Amino acid sequence: MSDRTDRLSHTWVTPRSPATVLVLCVVTCGLYQLFWYHHIYEETVAVAGETPTGNGYWLDLLLTVITCGVYGVFVDYKLCNLLNGVLQELGHRVDKNESTVVVVLDVSAYLTGWMANLVTTALAQDQLNKILSGPLVQPAPR
Repeated sequence: MSDRTDRLSHTWVTPRSPATVLVLCVVTCGLYQLFWYHHIYEETVAVAGETPTGNGYWLDLLLTVITCGVYGVFVDYKLCNLLNGVLQELGHRVDKNESTVVVVLDVSAYLTGWMANLVTTALAQDQLNKILSGPLVQPAPR
C-alpha cells in the first residue's frame, strides 16, 4: 500500500458540493473562497501529504496578494496537478488538459472580474471529491 493510499484510508476530509462552493463564493463576494483555499490546503496535506506549492497557505496568500493574483494562477495550476496525481494513483482517468484549462480560466479572470476564477475553485473541489469517493476513504464523522 502506498503512502498516499494509506493516508487516504485515514483521512477526515469531507466532500463539498462544487456548486455550493461556487454559490458561497459569489454570495460572500469572494470571502468564502479565502476560507475554502485555507481548507483545501489542509485537505491536500491529508490526501496527498503536501500543499500544492510546498508552502503554507498564508505564505501563498501573501505572494498572491503581492503579485496581484499572478502567483495564484501558479497555485491553482499546481493544485490541479497535485490532485490529478492523486487521482491517477488511485486508478482514475485524468484529463491531461485540465491544468491548461485552469490556467486559461485564471488568466481570463482578469477580464471577467474574477468570475472565471470561481470555476477553477469548483473544478478543484470536484477533483478532491473524486479522490474522496474512492473505496479507501471513510466519511468524516458527524
